[in-house]
Amino acid sequence: MSIDVYFPYRYYRKGQLESINFIKEVLKERAIGLLHAPTGIGKTIAALVSYLSFKEQNPDAKLVILTRTKSQMFMYVKETERIKRKKNLSINYVTFRSKKDMCLIALRSEKIKGLPYHAFLKACEVLKRKQKCSFFRKSYDSGMPSDRLVQAAQEVLITGASYLNIVNKASKYGVCPYEIARYLAPQADIVIGSYSYIFNPDVREKFLSTINETLKSIYILIDEAHNLPDYIINALSLSLSIRAIEAAKKELYVSSYEDSEYLVEILDTISEKISEIGDRELGRKFKSPKIIDPKTISSLYSKKDYLDLRNIGEKIIEMSGEFYTRLIWISDFLEYFKLLSDLDEFITTIELIQLDKGKTDYILSLQLLDPSREAQIIFNEALSAVLMSGSLYPIDYFERVLGLKEKIDIKNRIRELIIPFPFNPDSLLILVDRVCTTKYDMRTDRMFNMIANRIEAISDSIRNNKAILIVFPSYELLKIITFKTRIRDKNMIIETPKTEIEYVLNELKNHPDSIIFCVAGGKLMEGIDYRINDKTLLAAVVMVGLPFPEWNDVIRAQEKYFSKKFGEREGRFLTIISPAIRKTIQAGGRLVRSEEDKGIIVIIDRRYREYDYWKLFPPWWRRFRTFINSEELAEIIRNFF
Repeated sequence: MSIDVYFPYRYYRKGQLESINFIKEVLKERAIGLLHAPTGIGKTIAALVSYLSFKEQNPDAKLVILTRTKSQMFMYVKETERIKRKKNLSINYVTFRSKKDMCLIALRSEKIKGLPYHAFLKACEVLKRKQKCSFFRKSYDSGMPSDRLVQAAQEVLITGASYLNIVNKASKYGVCPYEIARYLAPQADIVIGSYSYIFNPDVREKFLSTINETLKSIYILIDEAHNLPDYIINALSLSLSIRAIEAAKKELYVSSYEDSEYLVEILDTISEKISEIGDRELGRKFKSPKIIDPKTISSLYSKKDYLDLRNIGEKIIEMSGEFYTRLIWISDFLEYFKLLSDLDEFITTIELIQLDKGKTDYILSLQLLDPSREAQIIFNEALSAVLMSGSLYPIDYFERVLGLKEKIDIKNRIRELIIPFPFNPDSLLILVDRVCTTKYDMRTDRMFNMIANRIEAISDSIRNNKAILIVFPSYELLKIITFKTRIRDKNMIIETPKTEIEYVLNELKNHPDSIIFCVAGGKLMEGIDYRINDKTLLAAVVMVGLPFPEWNDVIRAQEKYFSKKFGEREGRFLTIISPAIRKTIQAGGRLVRSEEDKGIIVIIDRRYREYDYWKLFPPWWRRFRTFINSEELAEIIRNFF
């Protein structure tokens, strides 16, 4: 059958048909496909149509779609329902949000909702095992799905197994939403979930068992795959604060279990050592994280110590019915720390952070430098996988950092496709500054004033009732330059660590010509889609400097690690240059997303041209104009619009 049988729209967007055929071929060849396709070509529907067409000849093929955000997950549900409705097809799918998102107790309790996810999972397992969760208890009779669960699942099938439908039916019948999804998963053609279900080793095996599959029997689609390296690094990195240790000590004080007194002494010793090292290395200053010798911590406790902590924590949950104890979380941290901290791909750091009301806390972290080992487990075994994004560039970076080229069995399966810019080339203008830069040794008051003047000129030149997104490499530069910038007659939205996305969208509805000051990699770059009612809100994206990562102990250690593994030039490329390119492409991709859109990308950093970084960008980023002062910049912008 033709792919037209599944395509629910009247026409294919430019690049969409090519993407569909590429994904289908990757699935057919059981390959590993990397697809860089600019935002706006319709990658979601392309992926679904590819799979459904492929499934005709492979009826047992199960697709596991992994997304980073809830909104991306919703898009797959929305497009699947569109195909079902428009084409009158029966497609079985089921949605898995995180276990905490699918917990009716957590949905009704802010306290439970605020728990660290790792701690929530441990507490959930204890409560289920001890029959303390009524929703789980009502889901099963003598180990078999209860009538309540079956009835809820059958009703979900009728309405579609979206997250909201699952939660609503679970609430109606008093059963666990996650268990409804588990019940439906083995029969589903498409399983939609978050990255954690495959790329978090603590979750993966249980999830695969739930859907009655193995890595070797599933086809995987990774949406917004440019996030995958950072996700794996964060998922396998752990942190422990003095504040958490103090709370755990209080739990031990009020418990009357044997060994609690000696465990308080152990935690005291660890806490005092963290404070001692922090005072010495940081001097009570808010500096970037400092690398320390892990043995100074791991030598303070034994395997028996963390096992005793876990045992008492489980007893507390069992006896009190409480959903959370820090003892289990700290036990897990200490276990992983002792097992992993001596490995080359991990470093141990200490950092001082600011809390509410002027209080501070030291954070001890075990940080992963290289995600390739975990990634290779997946890509080596998976039947097939497609990684796709509008920012999957340079592709070589992702192949290197995910270890795809290290094993010949994986390397031979790699397929690549770069979709060209799908819209009128004249709809996008890229301007590059020939004078300004945010290079560290050029950061002077005069340079900051010149950059502020550029931003003012851009604001004054764009009067089309659309917003301007200004992207900074760090909060520090954002604060300095924003303070110097004088914007006339426009609303300013300035990102802070506490800025809420809903607030920004509401501001844009009321003030569509706002200027948004944000940080590359921050909430307003990663977590927001600047479109309302399918209309792009932006007229310009301004990169204030190329967003290279802050040079600190962690980045230095990562560059050293990759240089040892791949060579010095490759080490710098993977650690410093490629992440900046990806963040720049991601920011620019917010701008032109349909045939009706028109916009300007301004790169206020002469290094883009002088250091030939432009050669590392996709072809359509290499077609740029330069300017030398604010007056020339303003004239070019006015002429363009």
